[in-house]
Amino acid sequence: MPVTRSKHDAARFLRGVALERQGELRAALGEFVAVLRQNPADLEAARHASAILLSFGDRDEAARCLFRAAQAENADPVEAALCRARGFGLIERPAAAARAAREVLALAPGHAEAWRLLGTALAVGGAREAARLAWQRAVLLDPDDARAMLDLVCAGRITDADRTLVETLAARLGSAAISPRQRMTLGFALGKALDDLDDPEAAIAAFDAANEIRAQLMPFDARAFAADVRRIIHGFSGRLAAPGGGRAVFILGMPRSGTTLVEQIVSSHPRVAAGGEMAFWGKAGTRWAAGEVPDLAELRRANEAALAQVSADAARVTDKNPFNFAWIGLICRALPDATIIHCRRDARDIGLSAYMTLFSSGNGWAARREDLLAMITGYRRLMAHWRSLLPAGQMLEIDYETLVVEPEATARRMIAHCGLDWDPACLAPELNRRPVHTASMHQAREPVHAGSVGKWRRYAPWLGALAAAEPK
Repeated sequence: MPVTRSKHDAARFLRGVALERQGELRAALGEFVAVLRQNPADLEAARHASAILLSFGDRDEAARCLFRAAQAENADPVEAALCRARGFGLIERPAAAARAAREVLALAPGHAEAWRLLGTALAVGGAREAARLAWQRAVLLDPDDARAMLDLVCAGRITDADRTLVETLAARLGSAAISPRQRMTLGFALGKALDDLDDPEAAIAAFDAANEIRAQLMPFDARAFAADVRRIIHGFSGRLAAPGGGRAVFILGMPRSGTTLVEQIVSSHPRVAAGGEMAFWGKAGTRWAAGEVPDLAELRRANEAALAQVSADAARVTDKNPFNFAWIGLICRALPDATIIHCRRDARDIGLSAYMTLFSSGNGWAARREDLLAMITGYRRLMAHWRSLLPAGQMLEIDYETLVVEPEATARRMIAHCGLDWDPACLAPELNRRPVHTASMHQAREPVHAGSVGKWRRYAPWLGALAAAEPK
């Protein structure tokens, strides 16, 4: 049943919705939090607050917000189970997310969002066909569920047989009733469909429109980022003497550089557990950047506890958060035995792929070509700095273009770098059943191929600032 709000809380909620639509996300979050303070069972306010927290990149707090609301004494059973499904999805527990989604469907079989969340949980676990059917059901039940439409389009290659779906997408985008966030999401879906149909001019137009909204909803300050890069470089100027061979394996680089594929290969080894995109070092690095002096021994203990949550007995545990490239100095100070694999790729392919991808959170840097170039430039400055400080052999650098044409030789280098004996399972990463939560979840279930190498050439007339990026 819908929650009953006081007039004051109803006004605050509506003000929050209006601010969210205008892109004033922090102000909107304040309104939703105030509503929840008065009524913790206001699950609609919790959903809005969680979505904003997720856009800021704080997945853990976004999940906690949902779980707190779901546990409220007077929470509606359907909405509470829905909040749990959302929350478990955010903290990468697909089996629990699927159970919660099925709880909703047992009570409300026609609940479109529950079908979408079930589809996502199934896809994360590798059940691609079951996921696609769940997303189809969600779209049939609610044609305005933009995320379900995007998931469905991304589940496989769009062909001429799917023209009706493309027409439906275009029609929904023409509606004045949808929100900016829905319009953005549907725009990414239409762009992907048109890209599959080999219509780059129409595809880039759809991506341009979607990214204009993304830039408004998730603003990126390129100058502040450049200042952060300078601060990090200044903060770590001494030689990083690290022997390597430790339990933690860091797979890092720009998003869309092949980090998911590398983790899929490495974690196919029977002695390796996949941690996915762990948030540990991003949080520790942010505290350091804010002026906190790190206790390196405590960081090491806390990181070991985080690795133990992934696996208590695996010889190696991967952390493939790509943005750990910012914190290599801090990582190596706290973990002098850290193993690092740096994934590289042609910057034009990285930029184009990021521009065409609606990440789950914290992706405003991908919305404009000049901001993408600023991000790539800052990342390269940091990597050049770490390269100058790390001892030879500490960091293995893998080129995506080499990996996809020489998979066995490259995989053998990676496994040897991790200090492990070779295992042939690493040659079939598509058979790895570990959950994949990133934007590459569908590609992770495919055999290694070179189909995305040099894709930027199809879009050369529209690269803009990205055309100035050096390949490596």
